[in-house]
Amino acid sequence: MKTPFLRHTSYILRIWKDDQCEEYRYTLQDVLTGEYRHFANLRALYHFLASISEGSVPRLVSVQEEI
Repeated sequence: MKTPFLRHTSYILRIWKDDQCEEYRYTLQDVLTGEYRHFANLRALYHFLASISEGSVPRLVSVQEEI
């Protein structure tokens, strides 16, 4: 029997800042499997999301370019 192809994946995104750390931390939890993926920074999270979406990583926009 073939495994059905899923056309979407749902995640819960948690963002927090520890008292001991200046940077935010990120966790994705797969809603279907319950699996957690932890990311030390936004760039790592972005690369993971890009890799599962189209397999390509577009250029990141710097904070200064967004303003």
